[in-house]
Amino acid sequence: MMRLAIVASHVIQYQDPFFRLLAEEPDVDLTVLYCSRQGAETYRDEDMKTTLAWDIDLLQGYRHPFLRNLARDNNAGYTRLINPGIVRTRLRARVFPGEDPAHLPPPESVADAFLTLALPECTRNGEILDVGDRTGQA
Repeated sequence: MMRLAIVASHVIQYQDPFFRLLAEEPDVDLTVLYCSRQGAETYRDEDMKTTLAWDIDLLQGYRHPFLRNLARDNNAGYTRLINPGIVRTRLRARVFPGEDPAHLPPPESVADAFLTLALPECTRNGEILDVGDRTGQA
């Protein structure tokens, strides 16, 4: 059986059918990790200038823990999300057993981005930092 974890920014109604179908596959053990409860509960979307509430349960049929979101304002985005890209980890080795980890960068290569965001003086919020392609600065 393949264990699959998907990280989703928030609950989105058009992703629900896909997650349910994927979870029904006998060879897939699915967990969807949500970064926010938006979409699962009634919420105010300032960009759309409306309050949203879905009339169907979007969380049936698959595991779906919610990650802690430290954003002060859900309409400002999600706080301090980092895409580290592909790095050499034990989890990756378990998921991709045939891959040669020697060809992957070590986790230390993206550690500075995480450390910078953890500093008390860091004021960055509501942006996703893509450090995996090594083109951005954290």
